[in-house]
Order: sequence, then structure tokens, then C-alpha cells
Amino acid sequence: MPPKVGERCLTAYKLAKNQAVLRLDSTAQPVRHCQDKAILSTPTQDQLCRCIGKLNESSNTLEQCTHDLLKVQDDDDNHNTNEEARALLSKIGAASNRCLEIFDTPTRQCAAATLIVQPTSPSRPAQFRANDSLKPKELSMGFTPDQFHNWMAQFTAYYNSSRMTDLSLPEQQAYLFTNIDDTICGCILAHINDHTPIFGDNGCILLIEEEFRRAYPLIKRRIAFFQCKEEPNQNLADYIATLNALGAEADLQRIQWMTNTCCS
Repeated sequence: MPPKVGERCLTAYKLAKNQAVLRLDSTAQPVRHCQDKAILSTPTQDQLCRCIGKLNESSNTLEQCTHDLLKVQDDDDNHNTNEEARALLSKIGAASNRCLEIFDTPTRQCAAATLIVQPTSPSRPAQFRANDSLKPKELSMGFTPDQFHNWMAQFTAYYNSSRMTDLSLPEQQAYLFTNIDDTICGCILAHINDHTPIFGDNGCILLIEEEFRRAYPLIKRRIAFFQCKEEPNQNLADYIATLNALGAEADLQRIQWMTNTCCS
């Protein structure tokens, strides 16, 4: 198993662990607030249900990330990881039970129990498995803009074929992090939270694309286009394809527009 695969799994595990700790902390205050309440208001009940749902998501994510990490790291580390994960999962279970105990009527108990038993999405399988046959190569800042766009197309196919929309956003993020290197992961972590989508406005992929645009500014992409030469023994069709890709990255249409504007 390549070392970097283990690093990605370890990063995803640490993120899942930190997320679980944060959610345990955020659950403690509502539980303390409600324990002495004789009557629970509807907003309070809703808050407890949300806490239970988030704890359930964290438990699923941690279990999956732990499973992935145990497959790639050394046996000596597996024992510590397994014990750490089991202890944290035990705390999550205890916190969920404390929330359930607060619901002191059959109606409330039923509402909370339903929330815990049901998965995040009705279409999500009991044991999620990504379609690893379409998993792209690990993305790094050493990729060119054209290689990044190819990677993005491959990751989109991997994401869609695996039906990752059935997962919670933190779980989707964990799978993304296993496909990018530490440098890119560090660049986007400060800008995302549990509600950040993978695609779309302010999504993780858009943040990664912005990092590549900073690393490869427009002037640099245009220089790469004008300096592109046909390699010895290179197929002409391959050379033209490379040139077209570099031209698209260099935004040549804007150069033509500026030339026409200045000359008119």
C-alpha cells in the first residue's frame, strides 16, 4: 500500500475524530439545560433531535474512517487506533442515550428513536462502499491546470457512481480528502465546515480550483501555451490536443478580443 494512501486515511480519520469531539461538546450544553426541565418546549425537543442526528452521523463517519485506516496502517498502530475509536464511539453512544432519556413521554421517545434508527438518506445502503474502480489518482499541486480538470472529471464520475450524495456532507468531505494531498487539504480546511458541499458555490472543489488558479496565474498559462513545442516523435494529433488544452487554459479568446478592441 503506497505511504500516501495511509496518510490520506489518517487525515480523514483525524478529521472524523475531531468532528465527533466537537459534536460531543456541542451536545453537552443542551443536555445539561434540559435535564431539570419538567416540560420540554417544541424548539428544545427539535434541538435534542438534531443533536442525536449529528451524533449518529459522526458515529457513521468515524466507523468508516477507522475501518479504512485499519486496512492500511501497521498492526502495531492498529491496536491504539482501534481502542481510541472504540472509546470515542462509546462516548457518542452514551451522549445519544442521555438525549433519549430526556424524552419522558412515549411520543417524544418515538420521535427520537425514529431519528436514530433511520439512516441519513432512505437510499443509502447499510454499509456504504465507494466505487474504487473509478477512484482518481491523488491530486497534488504538481498537477498542471489541464491535469487538474481531468482529475476533476474523474472525481466527479467517482462521486456520482458511488452515490455520495446519499452521505452526509462531512462523510463526503472525508472521501474527498482521501483523494487530495496534504498541501491542498491544508489550504481548504480553514475555509470549510460541516455544511460545505463538495460541488457548487463555495464548495470544496471550487476552493481547490482557486488554489490552482493562484498557483498557475493567467500569464503563466499563456507563457506555457506560446512555449509549447512538438516533441520529437510526438504524434501530431497528440500535439494538437495538448495545444488546444493549453489554449483553453490561456483564455486566448480574450487576447483576440483585446487585440480587436485596441486596433479598432
